Amino acid sequence: MHEETNNPKEINATVLVAHPDDETIWAGGLILENPDWNWTIICLCRANDGDRAPKFYRALEMFGAKGIMADLDDGPEQNPLDLNILEDTIVDLLSCRPVNLIFSHSPYGEYTRHLRHEEIGKSVIKLWEEKRIKTDELWLFAYRDNNMRHVPKPIPDAHFHLPLGGNVFKAKRALISSVYGFSNESWEFKACNWTEAFWCFLNAEDASKWFKKHSRK
Repeated sequence: MHEETNNPKEINATVLVAHPDDETIWAGGLILENPDWNWTIICLCRANDGDRAPKFYRALEMFGAKGIMADLDDGPEQNPLDLNILEDTIVDLLSCRPVNLIFSHSPYGEYTRHLRHEEIGKSVIKLWEEKRIKTDELWLFAYRDNNMRHVPKPIPDAHFHLPLGGNVFKAKRALISSVYGFSNESWEFKACNWTEAFWCFLNAEDASKWFKKHSRK
């Protein structure tokens, strides 16, 4: 990890995701391995979902994290969000929180495909570049499924890979099964990897350059 993360008692970390369970699938091991960090988990969809919202708050208890949910549209049609509403929601939910690290979706998502993940990833980079959100570092989830040929796997050339210890990996999967209620044969359970991967940026300029470079490929 970066040098700034060596003293966990001083770290305020925020995980910003689209859906309940995203925090667990893509970064649950990292959260569990750093219980002394001051964790806040923000979920942008499903606040009024009578099934998934209570599970999210139960997961927060298991992580020892604070958290909040919004209720942006998450219909099966995946109609694009009004980006002004999305960006304002992100800014509002991140306001008044001193943040050392933000973890969020890649602008390319983690699998084929969910538009909300991609919209959030793009918006976080844009808002950081515009100085509407502040963080010392931005880490984006780095997974892909090669056009649905397999469950999402860590991208080999991602900036940072975190191999999980056996107990942490079991605890991560237990959250998916016992808290979120997915079976051992579910996509969500299988998408929980032994290794978590991230694109890591120390400044908004580098994040923006990375996004523009990869967008041209």
